[in-house]
Amino acid sequence: MIRGGVVMLTVAALVGLGGCGNKEGDEFVGKWQSTKSAQSVEITRNDDGFIIANTTRGAMKGAVISAAYRDGALEVSTGGGTESIAYDKAHDAIVLPTMAGATPFSRVK
Repeated sequence: MIRGGVVMLTVAALVGLGGCGNKEGDEFVGKWQSTKSAQSVEITRNDDGFIIANTTRGAMKGAVISAAYRDGALEVSTGGGTESIAYDKAHDAIVLPTMAGATPFSRVK
């Protein structure tokens, strides 16, 4: 009887942990394409932070910058301060600060 109880407890624990796999900021991870231009980026995890790599063809391809997750957004340090990258859950999109202003990007599926 004890053995059966241990098995049931183990199964219950595994079921309860099933939803705990997501880390804060997972919504940002992936490939993104600008809705206004040919710009594209890929966001990946790097230990506790994130790496944003420019995947656009041309001179800036391969350029990378690091980001940190804070208060529901990714923060990027720039020469002039800190910029935030917002995630729009309803449209599965992000808004990146670019030289042209805030630019929406949609997830590449």
